[in-house]
Amino acid sequence: MASRKARRRRSSRTPAHQRSTRQASRPGWLARSFGSFVGGNRSWVVAAASVFAIGVGLGMAMTGWQGKPPPIPTAADPSGPPPEYSARDRRALDRLMASAAEQPIYRAPPYRPGAVASRAPALASPPAPALQPSPPVTAPPAVPAPMQRVRPTLPPPPALSSLPPPPLDQGQPWRRYAVAVPPPDDRPMIAVVIDDAGVDRARTQQAIRLRAPLTIAFLPYAQDLKAQTEAAHAAGHELMVHVPMEPFGEYHDPGPNVLLVKQSRTELLHRLVRDLESFQGYVGINNHMGSRFTSNAETMGPVAAELKRRGLLFLDSRTTAQSVAFQVAVEHGVPSAVRDVFLDNEDRSDAVLRRLAELEQIARRQGHAIAIGHPREVTLAELEQWLLGVETRGFRLVPVSAVVMSRIMVAGELGDRR
Repeated sequence: MASRKARRRRSSRTPAHQRSTRQASRPGWLARSFGSFVGGNRSWVVAAASVFAIGVGLGMAMTGWQGKPPPIPTAADPSGPPPEYSARDRRALDRLMASAAEQPIYRAPPYRPGAVASRAPALASPPAPALQPSPPVTAPPAVPAPMQRVRPTLPPPPALSSLPPPPLDQGQPWRRYAVAVPPPDDRPMIAVVIDDAGVDRARTQQAIRLRAPLTIAFLPYAQDLKAQTEAAHAAGHELMVHVPMEPFGEYHDPGPNVLLVKQSRTELLHRLVRDLESFQGYVGINNHMGSRFTSNAETMGPVAAELKRRGLLFLDSRTTAQSVAFQVAVEHGVPSAVRDVFLDNEDRSDAVLRRLAELEQIARRQGHAIAIGHPREVTLAELEQWLLGVETRGFRLVPVSAVVMSRIMVAGELGDRR
């Protein structure tokens, strides 16, 4: 007996996993385990069930659930059973239907052309005031169109064939625009020419203020030549065009529109015409530089012919000893003269004074002399003093045209040059 109990005790002490393995292999073990759990934890199960029941009840009360709701007819099934209403809702619905039946039904009047149907009666409107006659409408004054600024353009030089011949009824230009002087007497004549005028406006004005009559030769490419030449003419001076001509040496620049020996006769004459059209009122031309050009008789021929055609005189500035310009001009019948002295090859006062003394000697020897100077400070200052006493020293101050006329009369060459 004791040994049997001991064996039971030892069997109850077997490991737990051996017992669970044996229990899992037996049928109904899950039901027995749940029953033993409920039996040992009965108070917890009762509490959980109570909480669940209370939650379900509260949910049904809050949602107002009163059983299964009636089915709602849909558009797919319009013939379904009508909804069930309570007695209260049924009474409210009846009242609404009765009130709608008492309202009159609006029917639109039949359509009549020219009449406008209206749902509401028209309101009586006050009579419209009588229209007052409006004053006549006058057209506003026309506003003149704004003036458009037109940029002036220089016309091209005229063709030689279209140039009119110079008027002969008023005399040739070298006689018509010459400054008048008293008849010649026994005193030697001196003419002073100021070259390169017009570019330096201040020095040109200073030369214009010198004692008249001088001969002022304006460069054709200077600015505002009309005003400058008119001022010089009003001061009693004679005018000439200082035409640029080709010099020897590439380092000398005579300026734009220069006459070159390589140009054709047509090109030479077009450039000469352009220079001659730069201003008016002059008696003739003299050459600006031009040592190469005036040494070539072939190129001087067309220039002399155009001067003869226009009735202008020519002064050979004689910038080279090889110049043939004077001889070519005489051969073409152009009234001509030659420069005798350059006053300011050296830009010093003593040099200018020596040249003025030389000028007086030449005038006494041949009866006339022509000097050329430039608008430089030293030259203008010495000339201003020299001009004050020129007549007291026994000379007559005359323009270039007077010297040309005197030479023509002495040589008996007046003829058809009038």
